[in-house]
Amino acid sequence: MFKKLTAMVIVGMMSTAAQASTTFDFTSDAGDCQYACDGINYSLDGIGLSLMGAVWDGSTMNTTSSNYVDLGFFGGFWYDYDVTVSEFDAGLGVSSEILDDPQVDGRGGQDDYVVFHFDQIVNIEQVMFSLFGDNDDARIYSYSGGSWNNLGTYSDNPLNTNVTTTTFAVGAPHSNDEFKIRSLSVSAVPEPATWLMLILGFGMAGAATQRRRRVMALS
Repeated sequence: MFKKLTAMVIVGMMSTAAQASTTFDFTSDAGDCQYACDGINYSLDGIGLSLMGAVWDGSTMNTTSSNYVDLGFFGGFWYDYDVTVSEFDAGLGVSSEILDDPQVDGRGGQDDYVVFHFDQIVNIEQVMFSLFGDNDDARIYSYSGGSWNNLGTYSDNPLNTNVTTTTFAVGAPHSNDEFKIRSLSVSAVPEPATWLMLILGFGMAGAATQRRRRVMALS
């Protein structure tokens, strides 16, 4: 009976953890900077998020934000432009030159991106856009193994994804694409050690219960 109960509890906890979703709302001024920022930081439900504006040149994600150099993700920089990100009423927008429209767009041969870096491994579940028209596309990348991985170009809004990573980028791949990023929903990925400790804990509790039963039977 105890084994069945333990299994039910573990499965229930795993299911709850898998379903727990955290949504970062980029229309709520919840970050530590709102306009023309080198980067914006958030903290919600125990998940830390740092994001920044960037420009994709076809092979390298570029940004002039020195705050993120230590991440080691960017192989080159465009000092001709001041790449910034802002929180607007409609969501996140990127500016990469003086006359650039502060949306995530591909105008002027510069593909704007927002790079999201989490302080732990998360599952990226959904991206929601604002000002996203019928002809707009969004491209997503994840960073792993020392390189950016193109995960495809999509016209869905919201965009449902299933990507497990710490670093994720969303941007405009074409000159006629423009939008803002309204929200991002993620779920934390429990570390293997967490489940191991949980299972060991239930195992120890089960062993203690069995010992008590044997003592009672002998008495």
